[in-house]
Amino acid sequence: MARMSRERDRAARVRRALKACPDLDATRIRVVIEDNVVHLRGAVRAHSARVLARALACDVDGVSRVVDELVVAPVATGWRRSTLSSITKNGDV
Repeated sequence: MARMSRERDRAARVRRALKACPDLDATRIRVVIEDNVVHLRGAVRAHSARVLARALACDVDGVSRVVDELVVAPVATGWRRSTLSSITKNGDV
């Protein structure tokens, strides 16, 4: 039970470190602790953000190992409403 509490505390400290960095958008990063190892999962906008997230996690007190499972995926701008409204029910434009 104490180990789970320490892991939750460590994960929370890593999340705070990621969110506190003004040079990193951590909204799509999940922090998971498995067997005392920090796993960073999710997506970042650039390779530099991936490197920064890993470095920040490593700097958190009590973290001895970080597994980087992040992918670089720029945020999609999405469809404009006018484009979507021009598509009919059967898929014709």
